[in-house]
Amino acid sequence: MAIVEQQQQNHGEDLNPSFSDQYPFSQTSDSTRKLSNFADLDSGDWMESLDLLCDGDLDPTPDFDLLESQIPHWVSSEDLLGTSNSLIECARFADSEPDRAIKCLNKLRGSADELGNATQRVYYYFIQALYCRICSKSCIVSSEYSILSSKALYEACPYSRFTQLTANQAILEATESASFIHIIDFGFVEGLQWSTLLQDFANRLVGKPYKIRISGIASPTLGKSPRMSLLATGKSLSNWAKSLGLDFEFLPILTPVEELDVSSFRIESNQVVAVNFMLQLYNLLDETDVAVERTLRLAKSLNPIVVTLGEYEVSVNRGDYFNRFENAFKYYSTVFESIQPVSKMESKEFQNRLTVERLILNQRIHNVVGVREGERRERMEEKEKWQSLMEHCGLSSVPLSQGAVSQAKELLSNYYDNYKKYHIMESSAFLSLSWNDIPLLTVSSWR
Repeated sequence: MAIVEQQQQNHGEDLNPSFSDQYPFSQTSDSTRKLSNFADLDSGDWMESLDLLCDGDLDPTPDFDLLESQIPHWVSSEDLLGTSNSLIECARFADSEPDRAIKCLNKLRGSADELGNATQRVYYYFIQALYCRICSKSCIVSSEYSILSSKALYEACPYSRFTQLTANQAILEATESASFIHIIDFGFVEGLQWSTLLQDFANRLVGKPYKIRISGIASPTLGKSPRMSLLATGKSLSNWAKSLGLDFEFLPILTPVEELDVSSFRIESNQVVAVNFMLQLYNLLDETDVAVERTLRLAKSLNPIVVTLGEYEVSVNRGDYFNRFENAFKYYSTVFESIQPVSKMESKEFQNRLTVERLILNQRIHNVVGVREGERRERMEEKEKWQSLMEHCGLSSVPLSQGAVSQAKELLSNYYDNYKKYHIMESSAFLSLSWNDIPLLTVSSWR
């Protein structure tokens, strides 16, 4: 068992005073606002303690009695529908008439609630993101990615399980008779996907592979210094592989993705290579397709037996701000509705949902609609665009097997029997996880 380390290569304007005076929570705060500060707030400025004013030091374990006492008044479904239309209208003139948009948002605050139903919660995060956009301020969003948030996401909804298990099934089938398997993971995070696949390799009907190597290219979510995280995860995977009787090697890749080439990987003639892009390739999207195409062509040059791709099913890459806002709002409204419903605030399920929404969805929403033009923002594309990119770079679709489809359906049946609105949608090249027939994430296989 080994972990081989590759050396890393070295390589606003002020707020309008009328805005800041009337809407103080749209400013950036030097002091950390924790949940305990809720008790000191007047009912009129309860949103002043938004996560975006935190400096990242947010306690994920809330005081439930305090939180419950701070929930704003109940809002009827009719009011929520009106709020949805009004919020989208606010976005329409956010840039052209900021004073009008601010007044509009101030009226909508009573319909937003971090602890309310799905609709109220999504309003909460979109309103705060829109304030940041309008006020031309670089707001600080609580966005610390950790094992805590990853585990919470894994337990709160089937997103991670669906994408990882579906990709694993494609890799397992493509390498079913291979003896030396090299997996190159573009966007390595916590390694949970690979602990499952290693177990599958250990139980393979034709026998265990004689060697498995995983090259992990750090995901942007690991921050600017991913070395220690990669090494720690690699050690855990090595220990797990040892317990399964597998000869395993982990190779952390610290070179920036734009500087990678074939020589960055230890490719050997007797290897079967599998490349994995799991909810990570969208990080390379930009006004042009240059970075994505370069990475896809690099992947193809490695002569992989399979390339697995998982992406979010929403178009927020290009186009004008209003259309991106509208697409994002519709998508995340579905996401919030699909996340585990809970009735008791003191439950573990509630903690998981709150952690996911604060530490993951909050940042994604802000990075899509809360930043100004010219700033680096989060971009995503729908499956049709990904199909075009993959094919343009010389990759051909490999239909996912009925085994992969059955496994995905069994996942929803076993873990999410109470959530009848989850479905698996099949197309010629893609397998999608949907809620109320709206696709949320899509997985595909290529060669």
